[in-house]
Amino acid sequence: MKKIYVLLLSLTITSLSFGQTTGDIAFIGFNADGSDDIAIVVLADIAANTTIYITDNEVNGLALADTNEGELTWVTGADIITSGTVVTFTDLSTGTSSVVSHGSISEGNSFNLSGGGDAVFMFLGTDASTPTVFLAGVQNASGVAGTLEGSGLTDGSTFFTFTNSGSPDGGYYSGDRDTQAAFTDYINLISIPANWTTETSNGELVLPFVNTPFTLGTPSPTIVITSPADSTVYIPETSTVEVTWSSLNASASDTVTVTVIEGMSYTDTPNATSPFSITVQEGGAYTVTTELKNSLGDVLDTDTTSFSVGVLQVVANITALRADVVANGPDGFYEITEGSLLTHKDGYKGKKWFQDATPSGIYIYDAEDVIATTYNVGDMVSGLKGKAVIVNGVLQLHPTEDSGVIASSDNAVVAQTVTIAGFNAAPSDYESTFINFENVTFSAGDGAAVFATGQNYVLAQGQAETVVRTEFYGADYIGEIIPSTELANVSGIAGAYNGTAQLYVRNLADLTTLSAGQFEVSKFNLFPNPSKSDFVNITSTGSGAMQAAIFDILGKQVINTTVSNKRINISTLHTGIYIVKLTQGAATTTKKLIIQ
Repeated sequence: MKKIYVLLLSLTITSLSFGQTTGDIAFIGFNADGSDDIAIVVLADIAANTTIYITDNEVNGLALADTNEGELTWVTGADIITSGTVVTFTDLSTGTSSVVSHGSISEGNSFNLSGGGDAVFMFLGTDASTPTVFLAGVQNASGVAGTLEGSGLTDGSTFFTFTNSGSPDGGYYSGDRDTQAAFTDYINLISIPANWTTETSNGELVLPFVNTPFTLGTPSPTIVITSPADSTVYIPETSTVEVTWSSLNASASDTVTVTVIEGMSYTDTPNATSPFSITVQEGGAYTVTTELKNSLGDVLDTDTTSFSVGVLQVVANITALRADVVANGPDGFYEITEGSLLTHKDGYKGKKWFQDATPSGIYIYDAEDVIATTYNVGDMVSGLKGKAVIVNGVLQLHPTEDSGVIASSDNAVVAQTVTIAGFNAAPSDYESTFINFENVTFSAGDGAAVFATGQNYVLAQGQAETVVRTEFYGADYIGEIIPSTELANVSGIAGAYNGTAQLYVRNLADLTTLSAGQFEVSKFNLFPNPSKSDFVNITSTGSGAMQAAIFDILGKQVINTTVSNKRINISTLHTGIYIVKLTQGAATTTKKLIIQ
């Protein structure tokens, strides 16, 4: 019996020794074009028939933030996969045609990597939606992975971004494969963007991935600058930058010399230690070189990084900001001095939408929770600061400072009425503003189908059609029946995805159903517009009293009156832009009014 126990114990220990943990694999290939491909290197032996899950869902600690993106199940096969082995995964977005070089793979949710920014994770779990141990992760753009805290992954190591800027469609590790004393040491090389070759125009050009195995060797002394990443642009308010580095396989007598070049001047600092502080100024450009030297002064290894400090562009309003981006390109830093009206906010990634009086809109994406101040819909906020970035064709402002000041609150948020045909023709003209369509129908409305998150729905206005996307998770219309009758108004935030117009309905209040006796708002008319007279005329095909409310550019109501003789007295209004909200029965519509 004792021999049996010893045998069972031995088998148990052998089995446990194969239990995978974080860092046992690393991603070395990524392609988001064509049919999608990835590659990994095994850094610790993987037991036969191990099940590993692959996903491009975002994470939230030791869980998935959502489960509506890709899910793949990889069974490693009948043989142990030994350390140093490269495993390639091909045509992952094709479902049943996916191929893996070791074992077998099957698809759950459709897998589709985004060249505009996506992350991939591998994990052990009870199923494809329930992680228990994250093994590794990679992303092709910063800020698209979700919340890593609590996941067990370390940013810049077991999880990393393989590029310093932008969002390349493909990339592969092109560094050493035969120099490290232990396989897990390769993570230090693989996680450095400078050791990757990337492709921005066509990720397919990185294929096929190199499958040469990783082996062990005698490493040479090396030095690697870990921060800042090459080509980093700091916010204009930055006064000090800390340069950090790590050295591998160096002896106790080796030293580091740091050279800083700014314009035509440079400084050398021998016997430097990490972190190394550099005083910087707005608009400055800097190149930093670290030299690892032995006791004789011989240079054993070097590394270089360059960075700059941005220049703050002060603009009056969102319209001026957008014009500057058109003229000079994205990635500039801006301060908007005039008030911007908050039209919607979403708890996920600090998303907010503001617009000015023109109206021109801006989408604020605050993944780092820079803005601590609580804003509410209807707040007029001045002094917003951020970096202008274009993602999937849409202009975003990434906050650099919690600088906004609430000038006023409870301002009216009135949608600009446009046609679907006009919206489709020029979505950028309305991008990120609050708009309204009149007399429209949902093609999917059959009296039974309900709204689901992250889905596209066709909205029709006569022969013209556009997409309504349920972008806001937790919106009160999710799970509600899709209207099967014509709607008087459908409002929402105007958006786009790579040039294709989309409307993001905020809540149920943005969906207004036609009722008996309601006039046809599509025949509502306001003239002359622009107006130079003391009156504007209002007509509709409906019956009953009409109530008109007029708001100035700050959202302040300046006129509230019952329409008499189909006209409104506007003699008290100054030259400028106003929003007219008209109510007749159960119907409401809005129009922009220009006073000259």
